[in-house]
Amino acid sequence: MDVKRRWTARELAAEVGVCHKTVLYVLHNILSYCKIAAYWVPHTLSEVQQWQWYAIAQDLLNWYQREGDDFLGRIVNLDETWAPSYEPHLKRQSNEWKHPGSPRPKKVRPTQSNVKAMFIVAYDIDGVILQHTVPQRQTVNAVYYCNFRRNHLRPALRRKRQHLLATNPIILHDNARAHTANVVTDLLRRWRWEILEQPPYSPDMSTCDYIFSPK
Repeated sequence: MDVKRRWTARELAAEVGVCHKTVLYVLHNILSYCKIAAYWVPHTLSEVQQWQWYAIAQDLLNWYQREGDDFLGRIVNLDETWAPSYEPHLKRQSNEWKHPGSPRPKKVRPTQSNVKAMFIVAYDIDGVILQHTVPQRQTVNAVYYCNFRRNHLRPALRRKRQHLLATNPIILHDNARAHTANVVTDLLRRWRWEILEQPPYSPDMSTCDYIFSPK
């Protein structure tokens, strides 16, 4: 038997033969019902994945209880992001000193280019450590990611965050294939850098996906 499970208040009023306001009164005041909207989730987690979320969250909590704020200070966030390949100027950047009788300067509004550049951004609790521009038509694979760490990230840490190299940084990146390849994990293991594990289908905690151009 096909039973309709979703009724509107007006449909209930028409079915029962009462006023619409009467149905609302019964729902709110007698049955204590309230209208709640569903919230969106990225994925439906299985029971195994839910237990993985719990285990990883418990490990992170224990890690923080052992080290305190030093744990947060060791985290280095890494992520790739796309940005337009031009830098628009703010309105105040075009200001000029003019005589009251001088004509007002004109500036053509730039159109956003379809060409975008990929950046690899590294930052920690103190701010941006490195912003690396990936060459055009270059794919960020495991080999390129290792070369980036070896030739760009590690020298930047040596210049700006020497204390992180002394205490071994904790790398936070998503579960992309280039990040989890064996050649990458072997490199981090040789350097004694730790990896902050993320639960499956978790919202990306490394939030680099924003436009670097000024608003």
